[in-house]
Amino acid sequence: MKLIAEHGHVVTPKLGKTGIEMERIGIRDASTFPGFCARHEAQFMEFETKKEMSSNRHYLLQTFRTLCREIFRMRHQKEKLESALNGYRELRREFVATRIRQVHHSKPLEVRDIRFENDEYEDSAVEAIDSISEDLPILERLYRDLFDDIENATTESSLFVISFDLRLPVCLSGLGILNYVEGSKTMRALCLLAIVPEERQTKIIVGAAKEHANALASYCSNGTSPALLAMMESWLCHGSDHWFMTPSEWHAIPESRQKAILGRISDPHPSIADPVEFSIFDSVRSKIIDSIEQALSNGEVPTDKLVEVHDLLASEKKKLHNLTST
Repeated sequence: MKLIAEHGHVVTPKLGKTGIEMERIGIRDASTFPGFCARHEAQFMEFETKKEMSSNRHYLLQTFRTLCREIFRMRHQKEKLESALNGYRELRREFVATRIRQVHHSKPLEVRDIRFENDEYEDSAVEAIDSISEDLPILERLYRDLFDDIENATTESSLFVISFDLRLPVCLSGLGILNYVEGSKTMRALCLLAIVPEERQTKIIVGAAKEHANALASYCSNGTSPALLAMMESWLCHGSDHWFMTPSEWHAIPESRQKAILGRISDPHPSIADPVEFSIFDSVRSKIIDSIEQALSNGEVPTDKLVEVHDLLASEKKKLHNLTST
């Protein structure tokens, strides 16, 4: 977090009065998760003090920490939703029963049961609770798999770690959905995501249950800088909203693109495979464009790749100058 902060602060998306807004926050308050005791929190110090992850155990630990936060968040959210829904149902029932009694002027009326249909508040709460109830067992099973991988050096989970050769001005940790087709079936993979900037590069981590290993391998197969940058931009818009950015990098994004980014975060059930048509990391994309142009100028691109590289260059420049989503 310190690597991307300015004057000890970052910006992060938060739910405000008008929807998702960017909020300035101090790094001490930015990403606290009180889920581990001091003894177990110390296990992460092995790579945190170095500000670099360098072993498979480090990647597993970071992914495990991300998973623990998501399980805790989901359980807490489910409890709050269930409590709020039960309270709402009781208030609704009592309100209607009271009104019925007020207009019933004969002997006292006993209301035994009232049924309601097409209540938007109730329907949306039930849908949210059902969605969490469906996803929690998947994450809890992944918890056991990751725990075994850490403790016993097994490979019960599927984990991909990619090094991006530039440092991004963002940290991300959270959950995303990868929708893909397998045969005639549409599959849904709950993926653990992390973007971890280091001194000279950025580590990208994506993990899921082992049955999604082939889909993850295909998803991560394009290791070029433009493809990886596009992947991470999709995570910010279509994956986790638990991310933090350098304030000046956010303020440098045109306002129309800022609104498009925040609007994408609000979209229901997107897939991290969905592309983003505009640039988020302008400074990093500009460096990639400069590198491609330099390679073309120096004659480093094979003749049979010239058309492909020119098309890629035009596509990257278009994203950089696209002010709004399409």
